[in-house]
Amino acid sequence: MDLRAHALASTRIGYLAAAGSALTFAAPLRDAQAEVALQVTAHPGVVRSAGVGQSLTFDVRVTAEAQDERFALAVELPVYASRPGWPERSEGSPLLADGVPTVIEGPATFTGGAGGTQARPGCSPRWPGGFHGFEIANAARDVLVPANTTSVLRYVYAVTPQPLWPDADLRVRFSARASSASPVPARPVGTVSSPIRIVGRVGARLSLRFSPALPNPQKRRAVEVKSGKPLPVIGAIDPPLANAAVRLYRVPPNTASANVWKTVRTDGHGRFRIRVSRASRGFKEIWPVYRSTRRSIADDHACPLTYRVR
Repeated sequence: MDLRAHALASTRIGYLAAAGSALTFAAPLRDAQAEVALQVTAHPGVVRSAGVGQSLTFDVRVTAEAQDERFALAVELPVYASRPGWPERSEGSPLLADGVPTVIEGPATFTGGAGGTQARPGCSPRWPGGFHGFEIANAARDVLVPANTTSVLRYVYAVTPQPLWPDADLRVRFSARASSASPVPARPVGTVSSPIRIVGRVGARLSLRFSPALPNPQKRRAVEVKSGKPLPVIGAIDPPLANAAVRLYRVPPNTASANVWKTVRTDGHGRFRIRVSRASRGFKEIWPVYRSTRRSIADDHACPLTYRVR
């Protein structure tokens, strides 16, 4: 299995929370074409951060009623998510498909598909061996379920050996539409009902943003600014670590010319503030790196803060 660096954008769908390691949620899918019931189960219910050779299995139980049902079951994989309320960064998924889904029980069949969306990471993989997640496709596959039958579809994913962030959500979302080629947006029909518990040494999520935020209507990776006085920037580390040393670089830290530009320490809330120059024109980057001295937190790095001075 090829563990390649990658990233997927993610949209959230609703779910119901329940306790326990038997993670299930049943929801009927009803529209003009289909009436089927789905139940999603995940195992194991616990994953070790930075563990080697781990996998997660999601079993989707599908039941058709009075007629044969044809529909596409789409998957949306979890991602290394940005800090809530902060600018979104292009990061990868902690899960990588381990082969194609299979029917492990019942007469249902996969009849085609494998369409979906794919995205490539924009930053962290430039640090060799230190990327967050994998590059994959969120596939949708067409399914046929004969009338008055129940089948179980199995999806298996390898878990990244890189440290997971403290609030990582490893659940795979399942949604349905008329077919894998349908332009109609998928809608939620079922998901794992409670989070998969993460144990072990987690990674430290580092975040940087301009404070106040700068206008970026076109959502460019590098915010465009005019030359002038230094710009204020706020940074944060999760979990919030007090007095943590964060190293800042102006070039990718793995390059030969990389030298620490500045070392800052976090306050009691895990935040720090700096100012960045816009005296000269051109493309600028600030890369944050954390070298851990704590037994429960692993070293980590983040996407750079990027801007271009006109």
